[in-house]
Amino acid sequence: MIDLYTWSTPNGRRAPIMLEECGLAYTPHYLELAKHEHKTEEMKKINWDQRIPVIVDPDGPDGKPIAVSESCAILLYLAEKTGKLLPTSGAARVEAQKWLFFAATNVGPAATQHFWLPTKSKLKGGLPPVEPFVDLFNDELKRLYGAMDGRLGEVEYLAGDYSIADIAAYVWVWRRFQQKIDLAAYPNLNRWFMAVNARPAVQKGEQIPPRNDGL
Repeated sequence: MIDLYTWSTPNGRRAPIMLEECGLAYTPHYLELAKHEHKTEEMKKINWDQRIPVIVDPDGPDGKPIAVSESCAILLYLAEKTGKLLPTSGAARVEAQKWLFFAATNVGPAATQHFWLPTKSKLKGGLPPVEPFVDLFNDELKRLYGAMDGRLGEVEYLAGDYSIADIAAYVWVWRRFQQKIDLAAYPNLNRWFMAVNARPAVQKGEQIPPRNDGL
């Protein structure tokens, strides 16, 4: 039984969605970030960075227990463990990895800054005006969504077939309303989003922990 330590962030939902897609048994442990429940000595023993998500697999490589942090590393680990949602070789594997890291290093960071800049400003009693920077990251998100929309005009999913790349990107596109982005402007991306959202494993995994923000 895999132990999952997570919370209701986009990155935090990548792991349970993948666990559901792979059909692996797991026990979820919710660590509420606002209460700093991830900043404990116990968590430090599992992950020095003390961030979520983390999985602890008692049946890791060579049958030995292993802790895996970083949400996209977890996607890769589970894909290789089960042989699911990642081609084993060739151009198809390269394509899946390319779009996985597109989501990890482009979509995720831009969306994070778009959300956290005004939030941090409020928490710290007002920083220098952040609106120009929020607009900058919003423009970058629209550029990235345009790139995905163009790609998805050619193929059904980002890497051709459904893969870990789609999970990695989906969790951030979910927050399109918060980002003030209307997917009607990106019809291919909207079609893809609804297709991923309709998957039973995605619907179940993204309720770990339960959502309260609607579709």
